[in-house]
Amino acid sequence: MFTRVRAFGDSRSADFPADSAGAETLLELTDLISQLTTLRDLETAGAGVRRTHSLNRTSARQAIVDDLRAISRTARALKAAHPGIEGKFKFQSGKSDQAMLSTARAFINEARPLKEAFIRHDLPADFIEDLEADIAAFERIHDGQATTTIGGVQVTRAIDETIRRGLTTVKRLDAIVRNKYRANPAIIAAWDTASHIERAVAAKAPLETAVGTQS
Repeated sequence: MFTRVRAFGDSRSADFPADSAGAETLLELTDLISQLTTLRDLETAGAGVRRTHSLNRTSARQAIVDDLRAISRTARALKAAHPGIEGKFKFQSGKSDQAMLSTARAFINEARPLKEAFIRHDLPADFIEDLEADIAAFERIHDGQATTTIGGVQVTRAIDETIRRGLTTVKRLDAIVRNKYRANPAIIAAWDTASHIERAVAAKAPLETAVGTQS
């Protein structure tokens, strides 16, 4: 609707001198449209970043799960030589992120004194360091995802606020247009078409009434 209104004004720019309220209001609307375009670009880019973070987070979580399963499996093989060891390395998938990280850190603490025994059963020599690195990677991605989500909320709020300002601007322009073209029904009809807002929710009052397109 904003771009239609701007086009309406552009097509009749000769009727709105540079120092007139109509010209100033149309200029304000043009600036708001530019702001909305920028914000929508940010919104689209942010959505892409959030999708990437989500995919990376899933991959990072799986890396930790794989580490824990390998350690747990090896601990069961060591129980004959180290009675009770399997109870220290129990792991169930499907836990929350926080529970998974707590389990991973517990595995690291319990595995350090038995590191050589795990390595003798063909776990990598750096299996503890690898798990620590996977935990750090997951937390970095998690923190980045949270920051991006906050940024997305801020952009959405900015879009809503800019739209509200735009509606106020169009309402102000509506009074100017109706006064200027009150003797020209054809132009008023063109204005009604330009400033009309389609509503998805029929239960609410039409926004064109709020904007002022009803005579």
